[in-house]
Amino acid sequence: EALNKALLLKPDYADAYNNRGSTLQGLGKLEDAMESFNRALLLNPDYAQADNNLGAILKDQGKWEESIVAYNKSISLKPDYANAYYNMGNALQDQGKLDEAIDAYNKAISLKPDYAKAYYNMGNALKGQNKLDAAVEVYKKYILLQTGFNMFVIVICW
Repeated sequence: EALNKALLLKPDYADAYNNRGSTLQGLGKLEDAMESFNRALLLNPDYAQADNNLGAILKDQGKWEESIVAYNKSISLKPDYANAYYNMGNALQDQGKLDEAIDAYNKAISLKPDYAKAYYNMGNALKGQNKLDAAVEVYKKYILLQTGFNMFVIVICW
């Protein structure tokens, strides 16, 4: 409601459209969220975060190739955007492109060394390749980044 009011006052406010899209996505209203992200991109074609968010919607809809295009655009606009690399890794992993997913997670981690979720998902990709020793090492890094997280979770994963 607050974002809609902001857009009534300033209809060319790309940030408000992006935030509205994120809120709608959280509510499961993917089509409305996509419309908001697209509106943000119409107002600001160089809006890396909106491209990243659009990629997440497309991924959630199973449109992996389109999501990869959105993530690549986001990265081309903001090469140090670790979250876009992470999200691209997730889309690639969903497609079974594990080598490419691992590359994307590695890039996210190189930009943000404390990116715990990237370690965890890279561990999952390595496990999917049956590279169990490498997966364990990556999961250990994930655990070190998580306070209060114990080894019991790793045992469950196996």
